[in-house]
Amino acid sequence: MRAEIELSDFMQKWYIQAPFIIILFEVIAICVVRSVLAFMGIVKYRHKRDECYKAPILDSSYFSGGPTYLEV
Repeated sequence: MRAEIELSDFMQKWYIQAPFIIILFEVIAICVVRSVLAFMGIVKYRHKRDECYKAPILDSSYFSGGPTYLEV
């Protein structure tokens, strides 16, 4: 009899705790996914920023071989 009561108490506690555990895991999963997406956005922005703020190309060979109308 005592074992059945303990099992019954355990099941009642489990029914109460299970939704909270599931919600906790969902919140943790959402936080992890949002952190990864934020990191990817930061890396993308950093790459774009680095491309925009590169030093200009000052090598004259870069400008050679252009169209004839550019020659002075």
